[in-house]
Amino acid sequence: MWKTIVQAKISEQAKVLLQTTQDNSPLPLYIERVKSGDPENIEAQAARIYWQKLFGPAFRRDKDIPGINSFLNYGYAVIRAAVARAIVGSGLHPSLGLHHHNQYNSLCLADDLVEPLRPAVDIKVYEIHKTQTVEPELTPDNKKVLLKVLSQDCTINGQTLPLMVALHHYAASIKRVISGEDKGVEIPEL
Repeated sequence: MWKTIVQAKISEQAKVLLQTTQDNSPLPLYIERVKSGDPENIEAQAARIYWQKLFGPAFRRDKDIPGINSFLNYGYAVIRAAVARAIVGSGLHPSLGLHHHNQYNSLCLADDLVEPLRPAVDIKVYEIHKTQTVEPELTPDNKKVLLKVLSQDCTINGQTLPLMVALHHYAASIKRVISGEDKGVEIPEL
């Protein structure tokens, strides 16, 4: 499942780059290189390219650096909370992750499942930053823009649904795979 999640994340990142910069190379090539468990850390290799193409060569993704990073942190926290609610609603325990594991993190599974959804936040942050002439602050108005990520349409299992609704289908799909009822995970496409 982790391989599928990482591949979906890189695929969504490639879509964001195509939409924002009209150049998603070489990310599509990285998708095929992901192996079970991602032992070669293809996710991080693709991310390095993605961030530099999206926000420029000087950008570094670091949760402790202000500016763009604070917008990303806020947006990711919003989606993580919604994913955690969907996980609990499906009957799974959010602390039992697929890839992430930490005895002090009660949301390891949410951290796993949020990965392919992060690009939904990334593009909103990109749009906020591109429309402003000075470095924007994380104001209540900007937070409202980031909250709208949960209501944007996505596709899951051939249906177009708001992301907030699709998260419940996603979590239920994970549960079916874990219980052996299904072989493939249904991940929302943004």
